[in-house]
This record gives sequence, C-alpha cells and structure tokens, in this order.
Amino acid sequence: GERRPLLIVFALDVSGSMDGLIESAKIPMWDVVNELAKAKPTPNLRVSLYTYGTDTHDAKAGWVKKEIDLSTDLDEVYAKLNKLRTGGGTELVARVTQT
Repeated sequence: GERRPLLIVFALDVSGSMDGLIESAKIPMWDVVNELAKAKPTPNLRVSLYTYGTDTHDAKAGWVKKEIDLSTDLDEVYAKLNKLRTGGGTELVARVTQT
C-alpha cells in the first residue's frame, strides 16, 4: 500500500538573540532530515519550515511566517534553510507552536 507521510515541522527563531547561533542551529535540523531520508524503507518525507522572532513578519500572523509548507523537495528545503538570517524582533514561541 501507499506509505503514510512522515511529517517534519521545524520552527526556527530568527530574532536578534540568534545572531552568531543561527548557523549552528541549522546543522542539527538538516541532520534530522538527512537521517530520516536514509531510512529503509524510504519514508514519504515532507518537511515544513516556519520562522518567528522578527518584526518583518506580519503582525496579524503573530510574527510567524510559513517559509515552506510540507514539501517533498528536500533541495528546496535546504536552500530556504540556508538563506535564513536573523532580523531582530520579539520571540513568541507560543504563536509559532500554535500555527
């Protein structure tokens, strides 16, 4: 039968407090994706990425932004993850968790 999807949802703090730390935060996130992608049988892997903690995100959305919505394109996820930078702002973990 068809494999059920294995969903991974990351929420990454891109506030100013992550300056100097964001690059090291990306590494274990990508390691998780790589390890799961290598599993046998190969999972139907889908990855979503949300960012929070920057005032440049829409206040109506709780300063949370969906960067990628449950994509199977791991190259797209990797490229988006590597482009993320910090941008100051308020860290509202509860809002990204709710979203």
